[in-house]
Amino acid sequence: MGLALALACGAGCGGSKIVASHDGAAGNTGSAGSDGGAPDGVDATVACPVGGTGQLKLTVAGLPAGTVPMIRLMGGTLAAEKSLTPDVAVTLDAGPGYAFGWRRVKVAPIAPAIIGKAFFLDSQTWDGCVRKDVTATVTLYYLQEPGSEKLWTTVSDPPTLGHVIAGFDGADLVASAMKNPSVWKSNHFTGRGAAGALDPFGNLWVPGGDRINRYDMATLGTNAAPTVVLTQPDGAAAKFAAFDASGNLWVSRGAPMTDASIVRYAMHSDGSPAETTPSVVIKSATFMDPAGIAFDADGDLWIADAGNDKVFMYLASHIAASTTAAPDVVLTAGTGTGVPVTSTFTNPNPLAFDRVGNLWVGYIGNLVKFTHDQQGTSGLLMGATAPAALAWSAGTGAYAFDESGGLWMGGPMPGKIQRLPATELAKAVATSSVMPVADIVIDSTTMLGYAESLVIDPSPSWSHLHDDY
Repeated sequence: MGLALALACGAGCGGSKIVASHDGAAGNTGSAGSDGGAPDGVDATVACPVGGTGQLKLTVAGLPAGTVPMIRLMGGTLAAEKSLTPDVAVTLDAGPGYAFGWRRVKVAPIAPAIIGKAFFLDSQTWDGCVRKDVTATVTLYYLQEPGSEKLWTTVSDPPTLGHVIAGFDGADLVASAMKNPSVWKSNHFTGRGAAGALDPFGNLWVPGGDRINRYDMATLGTNAAPTVVLTQPDGAAAKFAAFDASGNLWVSRGAPMTDASIVRYAMHSDGSPAETTPSVVIKSATFMDPAGIAFDADGDLWIADAGNDKVFMYLASHIAASTTAAPDVVLTAGTGTGVPVTSTFTNPNPLAFDRVGNLWVGYIGNLVKFTHDQQGTSGLLMGATAPAALAWSAGTGAYAFDESGGLWMGGPMPGKIQRLPATELAKAVATSSVMPVADIVIDSTTMLGYAESLVIDPSPSWSHLHDDY
């Protein structure tokens, strides 16, 4: 699945190693290395004979000590994929056509780090042949993904024109400081860059104006241009992006009301778009200005509609095809008991799920938490049923939870990103207005505009986002 190695590692992949595809089946072209292809004394150019059994043993290079990658073997005479463990030999029918399937390897951060790392299979040494009475030792070479161990933000109104997507190194985010991004990407949009998302292969997708751009995993550490552009119809402003558990791309399209919708682009198993026009369009009469979107652990789709102050939910079973049906759940939130009720919470934009399934929604001046039970029933939640809230203004950009459960967000003022730790989020209650305190504030006033999107690469190990396996 995913990018070919020509994109995954460029000129750095050479020598005698056999090229592997990114997040997918390892290719079987090229010359075998002496450490894992044909064994000494065997001519690898001779056709692979069939009959008898041989053994295959993997070794791994490039991963942190103690990290065990998920490797699958397919092809040959196997009726189904077989899981492999490094340094453990397996017996297989002798013959050709075996290949590896693999997934990105994610390593959780070790304190004081707050963002982990992700690795991809750069290359491997094998010709795909199991030879009778021979143990082939195959080395899998991993490299860290250039975009991992970073926090990515899409910027509006940047002080430097053209600087639209910024990457902050994880090492610069462990404490409050004045820090500038280490990576900038130029403006490749027709309108304001909006809230992006990572796909299962480490590629960053960012909507903005009438397009959605894909920035490849291999070049996230540079100012390289997008390699895929999905153009939206006239009048449809792409706003927020999210991926479902099958790796499909979903995008919210905001005002005007005639174009307000949520659309799905199907993806091939290699992570490339299977279509340039979305095959699923959700366009309910209840939509006014859909903004933030997210999927829960059950695959249900949640939508923050900034135009009518509501949060919608569609069951996973109801979004397999285009629909104009009303949402399955409609949440409207007000203040709790003991607080003067002046209005319901207004203008929801970003939303995100924490490690225990609470849904956090950013309204104007308030950060509101809906528990699992509160997520299941339509209606106005107020008084005794009101959701917990914090008095907090965080702008309209996307949220991102880190490994420890801290919630990252942009501020209502330009130049800063900040984190509310889990201890501050726990102060949210339904009966009073609590002002939380950010424990980390990154000030990049001279370089950063408004943070419209925050994406942690890789996402937390506890997350059910699709780039976690």
